[in-house]
Amino acid sequence: MDPPLGDANLRLGWATSIDYKLSAGGSCEAFFGQLRRFFKSLGIVNMPFEALRVTGSHDLDDLAVLKQVASGALRPFINDGDLATSPPALRTHVAFLVWLFHCLDPLVAADAADDDATSAVLKRIAAAGGNQVRCVSLASAAMETPVDLLHLPAQASAELARRTLETALPRLSRRGVVVVSGLRRPGNGAVALWDELIARHPSFEFRHGEGLGVLCIGEDPPPALRLLCEATEDAAAAQNLRSFFASLDGPETPGDELGTAMDDDRPLPRAMPLVPASGTGSGLSQTLDRMLQRHARSLWRKLHARDVHKAPLPGTRQGPAQTSTTPAGAARRTPSPPSPTALHVRRIDAPPRTVPGREKLLVCVSHVPPFPPRAGNEYRIDRMLDWLGQRGWDVLLVVCPLGGESLTDAQGAALAGRYENVAVLSRSGELSCAAARPAIAAALGALDGRPIRDAAARLNEGADRKTARLLPVTRNFCPDALVETLAALDEELRPDMVLANYVFMTRALPLLRRETLKVVDTHDVFSTKAGKVATFGVADSLQITPAEEAALLSRADLAIAIQPEEAQELRQIEPEVPVVTAGVDMPDIAGETAGIPPSEPVVLIVASDNAMNAKGLRDFLRFAWPHVRAAVPGAELHVIGSVGAILSGDEPGVRALGRVDDLAGAYRAARLAVNPAVAGTGLKIKTLEALAHLRPIVLWPTGVEGMAPELRGLCDRVTDWFAFAEAVVRLLTDDAAAGRVAAARERIAALLSPETVYASLEQALAEGLSRSRRAVPA
Repeated sequence: MDPPLGDANLRLGWATSIDYKLSAGGSCEAFFGQLRRFFKSLGIVNMPFEALRVTGSHDLDDLAVLKQVASGALRPFINDGDLATSPPALRTHVAFLVWLFHCLDPLVAADAADDDATSAVLKRIAAAGGNQVRCVSLASAAMETPVDLLHLPAQASAELARRTLETALPRLSRRGVVVVSGLRRPGNGAVALWDELIARHPSFEFRHGEGLGVLCIGEDPPPALRLLCEATEDAAAAQNLRSFFASLDGPETPGDELGTAMDDDRPLPRAMPLVPASGTGSGLSQTLDRMLQRHARSLWRKLHARDVHKAPLPGTRQGPAQTSTTPAGAARRTPSPPSPTALHVRRIDAPPRTVPGREKLLVCVSHVPPFPPRAGNEYRIDRMLDWLGQRGWDVLLVVCPLGGESLTDAQGAALAGRYENVAVLSRSGELSCAAARPAIAAALGALDGRPIRDAAARLNEGADRKTARLLPVTRNFCPDALVETLAALDEELRPDMVLANYVFMTRALPLLRRETLKVVDTHDVFSTKAGKVATFGVADSLQITPAEEAALLSRADLAIAIQPEEAQELRQIEPEVPVVTAGVDMPDIAGETAGIPPSEPVVLIVASDNAMNAKGLRDFLRFAWPHVRAAVPGAELHVIGSVGAILSGDEPGVRALGRVDDLAGAYRAARLAVNPAVAGTGLKIKTLEALAHLRPIVLWPTGVEGMAPELRGLCDRVTDWFAFAEAVVRLLTDDAAAGRVAAARERIAALLSPETVYASLEQALAEGLSRSRRAVPA
């Protein structure tokens, strides 16, 4: 048993610093060994430190050792407190993982959350079996490195789990396997995703411990893993397999011995020898082989007689498979539906409206419905379309959800009520539309029954190596049916401009007429995004190289950046494409919330559930909120948006309000807002929103990137969690500090007005239209 900390008087600071006092003669290494075990006992792993302050008696050698241990040995053991990525989720499945590594040996492995501690555990398990494993970071490793084994830890929601998994899809090798841990952990959002995926892919689930699932995603998994997944369909064989591995990981087994060794960092036992790939062996692997042959002989015959199911994930090579249900209620796999061969048009019921005459026509294409806005990207699209309409553009909005997603009739009706001309394209080829402009209505109606041609052949996609790796992604954003629709509308309506949202939606642009101005609103710079967020322990949702992003950008005549720094990055990535900066305007809502904020101590967070926001809220509740509540006992935190799904409901003083219809009312009731996401890219729309509602906001330095200097100066920027908490307390208790933003009402309104925000874009569009028209011979 470890002695008490003794010579170390420890005070855990606020996330980015630790203060402690080391007495003379104390051992830094011994102290950090105890500190590490203390954190591990709390389930805390891999939280990075920005600073480490030391007071008391010590010599320079001790301090040097301290810094070395702090920067190296300690880092893998401290994180955001989410037990989903900690070693215990895997320890009860060590025996199976040893065998799995044997099947894949040698292999490249990755943790979907890029957690160093989990990667270290995978390496130790592999070493115990004598296997070769290379653990890579999804955020920083070369994109060309294929991943054979991907670990997906527990997640706060199914949507977060889906995004985390999609991050790694392009990295999986032909024999790629996904291991999903924590399937029996309460509140694990990955369980819902697992339930979807097992209907599409060969799988096997272990139910002991915290639960573990295996998915064969690659096209050519090892034969033994095919067999394992086939056992799912044989109840007796599946039970024998589960019982066998569960017994190996019991209290008196090598698996438990291995887990104990990892707890106290003793050398791992060599108690589980494996059968070499080229010969025979003894120990665990021979036992497993005998067990597999004894309990699954018939499955081996099935394996050799036919290929097992190998459907890829949505967004890789084929569309998602359908799930049917037997009378007993058990899901089973069925083949993916064939791609649609023709477009089918149906009308969306919309009230009649009178539209003013306009001279210019724009077709805007998006994978998300921008109204009602649920996230920053949707809000941006909606505001830009509103401005374009006011500047004399006829707008036809075409929405094509990603594979596996769809819009309800209510969502379609909401779009038709907001925009004059709307078309929603489903993966089945159904085109639901409502158009107030007769010419647009006629063009959409003429698409009924139109054959959908093979876009890959028309675009000669196999010849472009720069974008070959991204084809699954670009075809997901812009499937053949959408390419056919846009090309037909371009020919029939002859729009002045086609606006694609995100570089992944540019697939159809090369097929459009030369005189059509092709514009891409980038929203983000994806080739640099991973490096910006990975430092803070956040996995990027999609990673591409600068060359790949340049190839996608080159399809456009004009690129829109959301803020100046990203505009410069885009110019460096693709110098041949003009880039203009256009942020996000805010409607004049200051009149509703003018004056000093209310006296009630209400703090407001408005955010979606992306990984950066989810991590920020968790960290705020852990490192800042207790201090705020201690200083202001009546303080309440109101959480609006889907990020509230990560809450347990037991957090003191916290109310999850979900989506609200009256966002202005929520701001009126709040004294201040916070944006606790430490990492991020683009323009922080929620920061602008808080200022537009005349509410002070506390945030990290990244929260003001891309904003005008005057607006930055109105934000309370902090660099550690203690300062974050102190800033919140000050704004809750100091009327002068809380009213500083309201005093700048007129200047805020001017800086966030459409005239200011879109001035450069209006000029760039005029110049782009002129160039496009001159490019066409008379």
